Amino acid sequence: MVACTHKRDNQPENTLQYVDVGTDRIAYKISGKGFPLLMCMGYSGTMELWQADVISKLSIHFKVILFDYPGMGYSTTQDTAFTIKGLAENAYDFLNKLNINKAHLMGWSMGTNVAQELALNHPDIIEKVVLYAGDCGDTVAVKPPDWVVNIMIADNPSPWEMLSTLFPQAWLEAHPNPADYFPKIIKPADSSIVAMQWAAFEKWNEPGGGTAGRLNSFTQAVLLITGDEDVSTPTANSYILLDSIPNASLVLLPECGHGAMYQVPENFADSVLAFLRSTGS
Repeated sequence: MVACTHKRDNQPENTLQYVDVGTDRIAYKISGKGFPLLMCMGYSGTMELWQADVISKLSIHFKVILFDYPGMGYSTTQDTAFTIKGLAENAYDFLNKLNINKAHLMGWSMGTNVAQELALNHPDIIEKVVLYAGDCGDTVAVKPPDWVVNIMIADNPSPWEMLSTLFPQAWLEAHPNPADYFPKIIKPADSSIVAMQWAAFEKWNEPGGGTAGRLNSFTQAVLLITGDEDVSTPTANSYILLDSIPNASLVLLPECGHGAMYQVPENFADSVLAFLRSTGS
């Protein structure tokens, strides 16, 4: 199926664009042509965090749509609270504003929570789903250790502390210069918006929250991709998803953490492309 084109297709690729979604102004960039692939970022992140080589490789075959959640990065919002389901509905409305009636979907970390809600609640518009470092929430999900949570919610964690939540210690020691592999962030996140995201993520993990009881309702083919040393979204969560989603497959990346796409961008992109370009359901 071919997505409808929209009036912004004549804009230069990777140009920052905006569209109004309710009272939010959503910033986005489009790279490549073809079937749309919507990219849902993780907690506290902006679209600038996606690994450039991964996006470049995906863009050879797909119209890759990067965007900032309400209030994050270059987007604005008037909201004073978020829910994961609300962020998913915002993403659905965003696709409608772009006149896109079918798309693949990829989420990272908290973005997998948004992606699951979007795919389950609007299966008519979502074709295939990639859940990178995903979990199902509720009390079923395996939580990160306390030291990771303390860094994630700290007001001003050091760069090294943040990197320790993304990469295995041995890999960090072998790659001591973050500028070699980590993207430069031009537009920092608003701490008040990040706090609202964390509150939404906590509700996702409350009893009855998340998608734990609905995973068997997935109609889409789902790829789970994760590092085997992920401490931020413990690897065990991908096995829970694998056991519960009817048409799911798993790619386990050895010696990789939460930031696997930075560690092995070529293997990461190849795995995603093999899944998205396959003709099977």
